[in-house]
Amino acid sequence: MDVFRSPVPSSEPPDGVLDHLLEGFQVIGRDYRYLYVNEAVARQGKSTRAHLLGRTMHECYPGIDATPMFAVLSGVMETRAAAAMENEFTFPDGTRGWFELRFEPVPEGVVILSVDITERKLTEERLRRSMRALATLSRCNRTLVHAGDESAFRRDLCELLVETGGYPLAGIFGSSGDGALALLERAGEPAVHLASERAAELARDASVSSREVIAHASSGEPGPRSLIALPVGACARHGVLVVAASEPEAFDGDEADLLTEVALDLAHGIETLRDRRRLERSMEELARLEARSRAIFDHLPIPAYVFRRDGERFVLDELNQAALDLVADPETALRGRGPEEVAEGVPHASDDLVHAALSRAVVRRELDCRLPGTTRTRRVALTYGRVPPDRVILHARDVTDQRRTEAQLAGAQRLDAIGRLAGGAAHDFNNLLSVILTYAELAAEPLPASSPIREDLEQIHAAAQRAATLTRGLLAFSRRQILEPRVVHLDEVIDGIVPMLRRLLREDIDVRVHPCRALGHVMADPGQIEQVIMNLAVNARDAMPLGGSLTIETANAELDEDYAARHVGVQPGRYVCVAVTDTGVGMDAATCERIFEPFFTTKEIGQGTGLGLAVVFGIVKQSGGNIWVYSEPGRGTTFKVYLPRVDEALEPASAQAPRPALRGGETILLVEDEPAVRRAAERILRAAGYRVLVAGGGAEALALASAEPGEIHLLLTDVVMPEMSGGELATRFGRARPSARVLYSSGYTDNAIVHHGVLDPGKEFLAKPFSAVELTRKVRAVLDGETGDGSSGARGGGEP
Repeated sequence: MDVFRSPVPSSEPPDGVLDHLLEGFQVIGRDYRYLYVNEAVARQGKSTRAHLLGRTMHECYPGIDATPMFAVLSGVMETRAAAAMENEFTFPDGTRGWFELRFEPVPEGVVILSVDITERKLTEERLRRSMRALATLSRCNRTLVHAGDESAFRRDLCELLVETGGYPLAGIFGSSGDGALALLERAGEPAVHLASERAAELARDASVSSREVIAHASSGEPGPRSLIALPVGACARHGVLVVAASEPEAFDGDEADLLTEVALDLAHGIETLRDRRRLERSMEELARLEARSRAIFDHLPIPAYVFRRDGERFVLDELNQAALDLVADPETALRGRGPEEVAEGVPHASDDLVHAALSRAVVRRELDCRLPGTTRTRRVALTYGRVPPDRVILHARDVTDQRRTEAQLAGAQRLDAIGRLAGGAAHDFNNLLSVILTYAELAAEPLPASSPIREDLEQIHAAAQRAATLTRGLLAFSRRQILEPRVVHLDEVIDGIVPMLRRLLREDIDVRVHPCRALGHVMADPGQIEQVIMNLAVNARDAMPLGGSLTIETANAELDEDYAARHVGVQPGRYVCVAVTDTGVGMDAATCERIFEPFFTTKEIGQGTGLGLAVVFGIVKQSGGNIWVYSEPGRGTTFKVYLPRVDEALEPASAQAPRPALRGGETILLVEDEPAVRRAAERILRAAGYRVLVAGGGAEALALASAEPGEIHLLLTDVVMPEMSGGELATRFGRARPSARVLYSSGYTDNAIVHHGVLDPGKEFLAKPFSAVELTRKVRAVLDGETGDGSSGARGGGEP
């Protein structure tokens, strides 16, 4: 009966099985409210489902509480024992009906199965008027009881009429499937008499008129002297009963009434047989639904326990397969035991069971506990729900991994939000630093070396450079710095910086390196990877004030679906792992959750910026990898960096000597939306001999370019600008002046020229903040066609 556990009445139960039954099927709630009725119930009650559903029996049928049927129903409600009865019912319009009722208790209340036996009752009343009718119909009813199918019942009834009624011939005509009538069953003298054209014609007449048809033969005609054809059921739906008599005028008065009753009983018997079969199918369907409900219960992926009330306490009644799998001895399965034994590792289990049973409310808890049959403490979500009338079901869902994943996701989202903020701040700060660096250089250039003002300007310049280092760290954390990745071997990168590490760390720290013999390659910026190793080493050094050991290991790793499911942001696949382990003081869980946040540090004030691990996190993430920390107080710390493994061959590193600051006389279109940066860059370029056209945005730049009659050799544009980005400007500018070269400048990466932290091919870029020397060198290199990768410099017209 699980299909009726919803407290809201439904007019369409699952599968629609019950609604197609001809017998009545209704569910009465404990408050005597109709929870479900099928169409047969509405029809039997001369009402509608809409009128009945959700209303009480008293509202629908006033006075019903004084009937024997209501008394039986109340008894079943109280005792929870099945019952059956035949009920005579008086409808509101004064008519009467008889029903065969069966009462079955269910958790929601009581199910009533009803079969309309009104026609049978009326038949019995009429048969009682005649002893002959009583004897015949009594046999007829016994025949129905023992009948196995309709064909046998028809045959037995024909024999009954011949044996008990004394008729020489009896037969039943029915549809042959093509609309014609054919003889289905017969008894008595040879069937040729009933199959004659005359008998068939009588049967057709009776089926059309839906009433008895009587025919008499003349005295000289062979065969039966009288024939009567009676429709079986309304509109002869079950055929036509034809009976022959040897006497003329045999079917007048009571004789015709008797056979009419027999035909009615025959119709009722056929209906009963069909109802019985439908009821059997309904019970089979109910059994199937119950089996399916049990299967669903057993196949729930989480442990489920059903407790039933036993006096003043609850005992375990059922548990599903998932719960059985946790029990060491499934034979005992803990059934019949109280919650103190079954849920020994679950606090407050008894109280929660009682609360759920009495309040009818769902009780939910989440706590660290041990499930029945287990010894490990896990994070478990418990749900207690009442199952009427006297049971409570407990679902126990292990959410340990889910909560761990949620915590990782929250941490990742927090770091991403901090990264967005840090990147935006670094962008604005880089503009300010560009101005400070530029004007400090310009102001110091004409002053003699002995001038105290020059010394002050140099201190300003040095402070700005340190600030630029901080912004680069913020950009690294926010994954908005520009990388120069190539295929590298991590063991070679580590070998190159180990000597520097040994000089950087104290003598009381032992540096150990364990390379992998067949380590795979990765696509990464080797300079950035060196910074990752150096920052992790410095962090380890500070965690070992009394000395210790620092171990750097490399290995190939395969991260499977299970690992990825437990670590947010990880994609399954092949990786190269670098593990950096120290024997220092270690960290607690709360510290581990925050170590990658910028400016978070456990050091004393003035002992560190708190950017070291933030930079590591940003570089690893921007390189497509992941980093995880494993630490406990007093047991040291391990950082594991996973970078995606690639199959490409190693790429040689390119080395370029720094160029001196060079002058020129070409025309440059300078586009910068920040006024201070624009003025500083204009002054530097003009001082270097260049002719400079200045614009504060993309539209103004295009207008200048259109009005300029001479050649424009270089477009120097900021990347991130309102209304029109540097990438869009370069595209539109390049269509008109395809020979011009383009140099982008920004303190903030943008998808217009950078994807996944890597500069698009053919693009030239100058990072902010820049000094006057850096600007003039880069401009000269681009104008001369000398790019970082040795190819010719970028020209206008390329799609960003």
